[in-house]
Amino acid sequence: MPGIAPSNAYPCSDGDILIGGNGEAIFARLAKAVGQEGWTRDPRFATHRARGEHQAELDALIADWTRTRTVAEVEAAMLDAQVPVGRIYKAPTSWPTRTWRRGRGGPRSPSPLRRPAHAGRLSPLLRDPWRGAPPRPDTVGQHNFEVFCGDLGLTLEELEALRRRGVL
Repeated sequence: MPGIAPSNAYPCSDGDILIGGNGEAIFARLAKAVGQEGWTRDPRFATHRARGEHQAELDALIADWTRTRTVAEVEAAMLDAQVPVGRIYKAPTSWPTRTWRRGRGGPRSPSPLRRPAHAGRLSPLLRDPWRGAPPRPDTVGQHNFEVFCGDLGLTLEELEALRRRGVL
């Protein structure tokens, strides 16, 4: 978020993670967690306003640290430091996992596929978060084929069976 720093999605060696360390006390804990306690005394980062004015520079420094660690390592470090942190879940990589199938990834939903399906804590990963979400499709269901056959791996026969049953 522009002027609210640090509060962004940061690259890790195996994905991206959200970190929100913009409050004074939280920022001090974040700086300590990444081994940069001096940031709290640096005029560029010492106050909320200064961090907002030097946001790109601060984000780059944090990204330099996160990039050398896995999502799990960054998440653990931030949780230990009591810094708000969150994984970014994307449906194609999250839905089929054992965790989601066991029901720990969100509430259960009925599935016409007769497979466990879970509504969950999915956060979109946008190419440019400052421009907002991608535009809506022109027609409802416009991307069904790409989602069902591409992302979820259904066959054309399974997709057609869903259409015949009135699911789609």
